[in-house]
Amino acid sequence: MQQQRGTRNKVLRYQEKRREEKKIHKKRKREWEKKQLEELQDLYCTREARKLYSKVKETKKEFQPRVNICKAKEGLIICDQNEVLT
Repeated sequence: MQQQRGTRNKVLRYQEKRREEKKIHKKRKREWEKKQLEELQDLYCTREARKLYSKVKETKKEFQPRVNICKAKEGLIICDQNEVLT
C-alpha cells in the first residue's frame, strides 16, 4: 500500500514542479507585454492617435472580476447565468 501523506520526496518534487510552472508563466507574461509594447510602438509610428490612446487605456485598466450571482425575489441566490439575465 502506498503512503497517502506527503513525504519529503513528494514535497521536493511538488516544489520543483511549482518552480517550473512559475518560470513558464513569467516567460509568457514577458512575451505578452513585449507584444503589447510593439503594438503601441507601431500605432505611434503610424500616427494613429485614437487607437494608440485606446490601447494605452486598455493596458492600464486593472482586472475586474465579473459577478454573475444575484438574489431572486424570494431571497434565493441564483448562480445560473441564464436565470440571472431573465
